[in-house]
Amino acid sequence: MELVVLLCISSSFSVFAQSPGHEIYKQGEALLRQGKLEEALGKFNSALVEEPSNYLYHAAKGNTLLKLKKLDLALTSLQRSVYYKEDYGFGYKLMGDLYLEQNDLDKAISFYSIAFKNESELSSRVKYKSELIRILIDREKYTQAETQLEELMGIAPYNSESFYLLGELSFAVGDLTEAIRGYKKALEYNKEVKPEAVARIYYGLGRALYQSGDGENAKKAWAKANFGEYKKLVAEDMARLNPDYYYKLGVSYYMSGDLDEAVIHLKKAIDMRQDFAIAYKYLGIISDKRDLTTEANSYFARAVQCEKDSIKRTDIYMAWLISQVENENHAGAITSAEKVIKVQPQNAKAWLLKAQSEFQLSRFSNAIVSAEKGLAALNNQDPVKRAPYYFIVGMSSRYTGNPTKAKEAFTNALFGNTKYAAKHELDVINGVIQR
Repeated sequence: MELVVLLCISSSFSVFAQSPGHEIYKQGEALLRQGKLEEALGKFNSALVEEPSNYLYHAAKGNTLLKLKKLDLALTSLQRSVYYKEDYGFGYKLMGDLYLEQNDLDKAISFYSIAFKNESELSSRVKYKSELIRILIDREKYTQAETQLEELMGIAPYNSESFYLLGELSFAVGDLTEAIRGYKKALEYNKEVKPEAVARIYYGLGRALYQSGDGENAKKAWAKANFGEYKKLVAEDMARLNPDYYYKLGVSYYMSGDLDEAVIHLKKAIDMRQDFAIAYKYLGIISDKRDLTTEANSYFARAVQCEKDSIKRTDIYMAWLISQVENENHAGAITSAEKVIKVQPQNAKAWLLKAQSEFQLSRFSNAIVSAEKGLAALNNQDPVKRAPYYFIVGMSSRYTGNPTKAKEAFTNALFGNTKYAAKHELDVINGVIQR
């Protein structure tokens, strides 16, 4: 926008090329381009000392004060600019910028409109109107934007910018068919050669195609938009064509505790990739958390069916095993445990969960074997970690009529969560109390 400002000011300058303040003004213009606002302001003030009625100098001073956020002073300078040249379109445009800075949209629209009417150059008229339309779209003033766009189309019906803005406005209001038409027309009338100059049109087209469900053509459009400031946006949008994006998004929501959002994105992932095993796994875990047991089992079954890697499939079976034990599906838990153990015979937790399920089904001898194998696999001598295994051995030994083995096991279970239950069982065996 700064370049446009300087060009607009410079375009009228030839009239004043021989004027007393010319060289000083040029110095100020150069400083303004460099962003040295205070120094530029000093030069414009000096130029105005030479020529106090020069509308270009007042406009340049007002523009600089606007950039310095000295809005009251800027307004005074811009008012003087249009006072000395009543039809100076660019001066009115800068006043529109000023009121926009003050969040007075109605006044901004008014001055942009005055600038449009007073400007004689067609290219400048298109720029003023286009800028106003973009502002209105950004602020979701779609009805007003449509009115302004109709006016723009009236003076520039075969202009790429007009149709680009048609695409932008149509996309904003959700009319994807018209948005696609607008962007395609913008490309048809485009006269730019450099790909980075038309990247925004291709980016908009890709976005509209994607939203309409045409992912393949969206990819093609975004490939032509992958330049300059649009590179990052293209990368982000291209990621949305990948089911991994939605899987990661779903897991992120799951880890954050928002299960509803997690389910939405995980289902989007499996819509895009029907064999996405790990997405089914997380849907199974979430369903289990919601006590939707049948649904959880269905997702876990689908997950193991889709997963071809034996290690990953074992991880799914492990998650399913935990769910089955929690939901007292002990027969299913034993099956899942066996699937885990077949691949990971040293998985102590799988042995323990198998033993607990066997105990619940009164398969006491099997439970003893599984718990002892779990102890053998447990690479941890911490008595608290080992206690649950010993407790299952003790309970199963009691039911199989082996008090000696039960007593030894309960003694080793006097730690952690099983401490008080193991003490109670020992007291019964030792005759301290009766059951």
